[in-house]
Amino acid sequence: MLQVNQASYTIEGKTLLHHATLECRPGEVTVLLGPNGAGKTTLLRLLAGLYPPSTGQVLLDGRPLSGFDSTQLARQRPVMSQEIHLAFPLSVQDVVLMGRYPH
Repeated sequence: MLQVNQASYTIEGKTLLHHATLECRPGEVTVLLGPNGAGKTTLLRLLAGLYPPSTGQVLLDGRPLSGFDSTQLARQRPVMSQEIHLAFPLSVQDVVLMGRYPH
């Protein structure tokens, strides 16, 4: 289970996410809806472990994401950005197969 408990994210004095709480359970579909600037992308980056929360915590199976090394995180939760720019001529299949590398 992926949990966000009262997490905020502040950078250069600007709060991009304020006290967010979320619980994503296995087998369920979770939808994030909101207007531009509401913090959806920031929340997703916290969930992926790309941003550390300024306050609160993000947990994966009850453990803080900060307690996982990069290989462990890659095995537990793959991340594929919506926009990816590759300098190599790779097919979609090659890019998807790269996601199996940590295993």
